[in-house]
Formats: sequence, structure tokens, C-alpha cells
Amino acid sequence: MVAIALLWPILTVAFGNPSVPARGSVSLVAYVIVTGALVLATWFLMFAVADTTLLTWRVINGLRMETGIWPPKTLKQFSDRLKLPADVLDDWIDLVFVSKRTKCVTTFIYYPFLIIALLVVSRSRLFANYGPSIPDVITMGIALFIVSGCAVALRLSAEALRARALRRLNDRIMAAKQSQDGERLAAQLELLVRRVEELRDGAFTPFSQQPLVRAMLLPLGSFGGTALLEYLLLPGLS
Repeated sequence: MVAIALLWPILTVAFGNPSVPARGSVSLVAYVIVTGALVLATWFLMFAVADTTLLTWRVINGLRMETGIWPPKTLKQFSDRLKLPADVLDDWIDLVFVSKRTKCVTTFIYYPFLIIALLVVSRSRLFANYGPSIPDVITMGIALFIVSGCAVALRLSAEALRARALRRLNDRIMAAKQSQDGERLAAQLELLVRRVEELRDGAFTPFSQQPLVRAMLLPLGSFGGTALLEYLLLPGLS
């Protein structure tokens, strides 16, 4: 965020800012204060979401590097629920934890894009003859790119964790089938593999249904909607 804050005045010197359609000094001061506070708050929101997503990504990477981190109480609860030995449930517990954690984290992705959508509407010529602010567009575009990159990295890391779980479970299935009394365990593990493959919560949601993809539609929809209203209501300015 500090880098973006330092970049903004450089871009302002390079590109300048559009004239403010303010009527009087009071209106101009109010515009500058409100706009400055809004830009800073938007930057803070974007980087808070990016930081939360990045920290969750680091947690998932940690789960990929370590095994057997769950306490006996947790293992027993899942063992009683699934009727499986506790020593085969670490990977499944990892996935359940990640799905629940990322389900709340990924919803944060909507907020920066929603604010951008509202900013697009607020700068419409329906309200005043606002010009585009190149520094704001560039800095917010960079921040949105960082947020999007963190969300994609989170999704890829979660899928890598799922792939590791599937490999380990399939290895256990093969080992169980080779033992004399392991057919029942192998059948149970095959059902667990199916549940792993069908997990669709949080970061495991299909890419087309990810909050990031839906969130990207908000600014596009607001831009298209305001452009249509301007065309219909302000034909002389189109």
C-alpha cells in the first residue's frame, strides 16, 4: 500500500488530474477531502483483502508441507463420524479445514470490486461532467491485479492440496487391497476419494463459479449500465 501511495503522486505529476466540476471553494474542498478519503479507504480495503488471501495461501502451503498436525481429539471425531481409522484421515481433515476457511475468505473478494463498481457509477456524467483520473485508474488497477493474483494463487494451492490428498489416498487403497483383510478398508477409502473429488466448497469451487469471476462482472456491469443510461438520458453528450 505504501508503494501505491508513493506511485500516485508520481502519476499525478506525469498525467495530471481532471478539472473538478465544483461550484465554489467549499464544494471544491469537500470534493478533495471526500475523494482523498475514499481513495485511501479503497486502497486499504484492497490490500486488506489481498493480505487475508495471501495469509490463507501460506496456511495451505504449510498443510502441503506437513502431515499429521491434527490433535487426537479432532482425529477421533472424524474417525467416529466416517468409521475410518484415524491414521488415514489427515488429508481429509486438511481439505475440510481449507474448504471452510476459504469459503469465508473468498467472499471478501467481492468487496473491492463492489467499491470499484460504485466508483464507476459515481463518476458518471449523469451526476456531473467528471473526467477520468489516470492516477486513480492505474493505482486501483494495480491493486485489483494484486487481489486477483492472490485469489488465483489461493485456488491453485488448494487444488494442489487436493491432488496430494488423492495421491496419498490412492496409495493407501492399493496397500489395503494387497493385504488379506483390507478389502473393507479399501472400499471405504474409495468412497472417501469420491468425496474428495466432489468437494466444491470455498477454494475448491469450480473456476467458473469462483467469487473472483463473479466479482469481475460488477465493474463491467456498472460501466455498461451507466453508459446505457447516459446514451438514453443524455443523447446530446453521447
